Amino acid sequence: MTASVDRTRFRDWLLAIAVGVAILAASVVRVPGEPSPTPGPVGLTDPFHLVGYAALAVAVALALSKQRELTRDGHVAAVAVAVATLFGVGVELVQAPIPWRSFAVADAAINALGAVVGVAVLGGWRRWRRWRR
Repeated sequence: MTASVDRTRFRDWLLAIAVGVAILAASVVRVPGEPSPTPGPVGLTDPFHLVGYAALAVAVALALSKQRELTRDGHVAAVAVAVATLFGVGVELVQAPIPWRSFAVADAAINALGAVVGVAVLGGWRRWRRWRR
């Protein structure tokens, strides 16, 4: 591969990398005045998990859709959801030893749900755009 192709692929992935870094940073910092984690069915951070991982999955899907190896939308969606979900599990593992954070299976599940919602919205938007043409 030439250097220009490598730079173009990196640029395609830059948004996904930026979203991932932002999620990781937000997941490990201590928020002043934040109470210690309390177990419960629905947490105050759940909307942030949904939106953040939806954005990550969309960014990954957009980067993947430019790769010739994955030409079908279904393949792109599946890989994007898998990447975002695995990243979410990794972030939960990183949080486990941090005293003010904790590993939560529920958070990992919400991250995966956010990824699914993100690619579903992206797919619906793309179909709507094609229909409008």
